[in-house]
Amino acid sequence: MSSTTFGKYQNLPAWLPREAGSARKSKLFNLGLLFAWSYNQGEALRSFEAGVTQSNLAEAALMHWGRAYALGPFANRIPHDEDPGYPAFLPSHFEMASEAAQQAAKLALREREAASSRKLFAGEDLKWVVQLTQANLHRFHPSILSPDNSGFAVRFNAASAQYAAVLEGMGREAGSAALLAMAAETLLMPEAWAYTQDANGHPSLDATGQHAAALIDESLRIDPDQPLALHLHIHLTEAGSPVKRQGNLSAIDAVQSAWKLHAATEDQPWRHMGHLMHMPSHTFIHAGLYNEAVEANLQSLHQDAADFADCQVQPSSAHTADTLIYAANMAGRSKLALDLARRKQEQLDGDVARLPGNGWLVFHGQWREILAELRPPPLNARGICEEQGYQYAVVIYHFAMAVAHAANAETLRYHQEDESTAVQGAQLHMSELQAAAAAITPGRRTLPGQGEGLYGCEYKLLTDIQVQVASARLAQATGSYPGNFTAAEMHMRQAVELEGQLSYAMPPRQYQPLRHCLAHILMRAHKPQQAEQAAREVLELHPDNPWGLYALLESLLKQNGTSTESGEVHARLKHAWRGADEPITCPCPIFVIW
Repeated sequence: MSSTTFGKYQNLPAWLPREAGSARKSKLFNLGLLFAWSYNQGEALRSFEAGVTQSNLAEAALMHWGRAYALGPFANRIPHDEDPGYPAFLPSHFEMASEAAQQAAKLALREREAASSRKLFAGEDLKWVVQLTQANLHRFHPSILSPDNSGFAVRFNAASAQYAAVLEGMGREAGSAALLAMAAETLLMPEAWAYTQDANGHPSLDATGQHAAALIDESLRIDPDQPLALHLHIHLTEAGSPVKRQGNLSAIDAVQSAWKLHAATEDQPWRHMGHLMHMPSHTFIHAGLYNEAVEANLQSLHQDAADFADCQVQPSSAHTADTLIYAANMAGRSKLALDLARRKQEQLDGDVARLPGNGWLVFHGQWREILAELRPPPLNARGICEEQGYQYAVVIYHFAMAVAHAANAETLRYHQEDESTAVQGAQLHMSELQAAAAAITPGRRTLPGQGEGLYGCEYKLLTDIQVQVASARLAQATGSYPGNFTAAEMHMRQAVELEGQLSYAMPPRQYQPLRHCLAHILMRAHKPQQAEQAAREVLELHPDNPWGLYALLESLLKQNGTSTESGEVHARLKHAWRGADEPITCPCPIFVIW
């Protein structure tokens, strides 16, 4: 660990109830915990390993316990019997963590047996270290492995549940916010991000999730600044309803925790942890705080860049960048979003499915750029998921070209010019899109998460959505002027229904909330009441987003003219659009002309 890394973390609390040794060793231990709580297991391991060589027996026992913690599973890497082809905690990883756990337990027992007067741990302190390391040894006991590794995940999860119970008891006895938070983390590990169950169709916490939520609340009552508890609070709630409580899970329950992480002061230990600085954006997006989500992700990327310059082990910044682009687009900060998307494109190798021309340029209706610059994907193209990545790249290429040609055709018709060539281009790419869509099949299940999971891509659902959106765009652009809005509405309603089948992801895999587009079509079809309903629905799912507010305002003004409610909506829109680059003129630029 460099002196720069070590020196910038000042005023680290002693998070666990029993610690001893020099200030440097204590700092290494607590820094290791902080890195682990920020899901930077690589740097956590480096911190604990640096402390091992400088410690006596009991101190080294805690450092080896920390090594096992850093080598173990976490929310994005849960136990599997065999390698599933995406990040997972496997028997080979278990062996390394088990070695560290065994070493920790052995050293703690040796210190207890020693009668040396030089002991730094004594009495209750030493008893506490032995209890912690013995419980951890049970969790990582070699007997959990089997010759063929079958049943490994089940046995490890059962041992982890017992370990969580020990942490809970120790945490409550000592009044330790950290141990209670770690107990909650361990409880959630076996089914991370999948601890919700449907209760009348609404997201809810199951018994394990409710137990973990209670532990997180208890931890934050003891220490409102506990980093792991703040982190877990956001993850636990983010899949819930964003507006009104449905089931027993609400995404906005963690707003206070998000603000706590976001408003880090100079003396807050996590202000240098890029991932913890990013995490508030999950809740901010659900709460309609898109500009705040932008700032959280900018802070996170700035910190990641500083860490990279300091040669720190990096958690992936790609997720932070994706979330930033989504939040910037929702806030109307298109220049920032498109600049980031282009910069990301330059850093990718064949990742055509994520190029801005195929996503964010479509979002903003940048038809000239698409028609002038977009080219078919190369044969080595892949998406976020390599499986079917090339096929999906072909799908979104033809989707972008179809809607761009349709917009061009409608523009030419509006100006009373010949649109036949543009219509032919739209129809050609629509035909190619449908053929490409037929080649996409449902993806395999990944864990953690719902649906296809955290490491899935849901290419099949997204493809079906794009076919419907493109069909709606062509229906508006072709036929007798001003377009076939009956067909356009039908296709958009089918797209909205498909959108509802997508599993939770942050940022959402469908980058444009499709009720924005449905509301726009309904307004053009002279159905303002139905447009109002679509706008209100999208504002329940994506509160205070300016595109939805514009759709609502437009429908209210069409029905009633200026009113008290329309004035209130206008004020909310003005606030939500305060950082935008240009005036908002349409809730769904995909359906506008040049």
